[in-house]
Amino acid sequence: MKEIKAKEVSELRAITKAGLMDCKKALLEAKGDMEKAQIILRKKGLATALKKSGRSAKEGQIFVKQNSDLSKLAYLRLASETDFVSRNDVFQELGTSLVTSLYESGQEKFLEKIKDDGELRPLILKTIQVLGENIMVLECDLLDSSKAVYRYYLHTNKKLLTVLKAVIKGDNPSTDDVLKGLCMHLAANRVEGITEDMVSKDMIEAEKKVYLSQDLDKPEELREKIIAGRVEKFKKQVTMLKQPFLKDASKTVGEWLALEEKRLAVKIQITKFLKISF
Repeated sequence: MKEIKAKEVSELRAITKAGLMDCKKALLEAKGDMEKAQIILRKKGLATALKKSGRSAKEGQIFVKQNSDLSKLAYLRLASETDFVSRNDVFQELGTSLVTSLYESGQEKFLEKIKDDGELRPLILKTIQVLGENIMVLECDLLDSSKAVYRYYLHTNKKLLTVLKAVIKGDNPSTDDVLKGLCMHLAANRVEGITEDMVSKDMIEAEKKVYLSQDLDKPEELREKIIAGRVEKFKKQVTMLKQPFLKDASKTVGEWLALEEKRLAVKIQITKFLKISF
């Protein structure tokens, strides 16, 4: 049997990123042939990666790619089994590659690419093999508009993303700072609608049912007034423009926005929002 030197094991490990013992076993099986040892490890790694790809993955990070004029934005929620792995450089490289592909291909083609027989699947399986955990795309989308801009805020831990879609009339570079402030407010608060009419009617009805089960000892007429008041309070609490602004609680978001619009001589209409997190 050919003696396997430590130098050969180290060389194979540098090429394949496999463990030292796995590299030594592969070289022994290949009788010292470096190329055969790589093939053995690839086959073994693929089988292991396929097994791991069925495991639960609840940690992870969010990756974003956007163009310079803010009209196009891709985001992707990439999951791993542990937070430790999600902060690994190899995981970060995969996330960057995937969101770039999403940005360039569009959501429909990208989803085809990450299927079991898709062109990006080997890259995902290789990363699973290297990191030893299941990795999967939980959510992704490509936002694109010729009439609006997308401004986003990604928290430093990359686990919380907020996006606002805005139609802007007027031209002032400082408008971007206003949108950033709104995105940060969205990240820090529960928002169900930008305006009251954007709050889901089903959600309001669900809240009303909770209130109906309370204060049963009070007269019906009084209960109706109490419930109506609580519903109105709830709508204000979850409507962004009615909430106290994150950076200046003496003003509502709507009041602060109106002052900024006047100062910058612009008009900002928020038409859509997203809040995505792990």
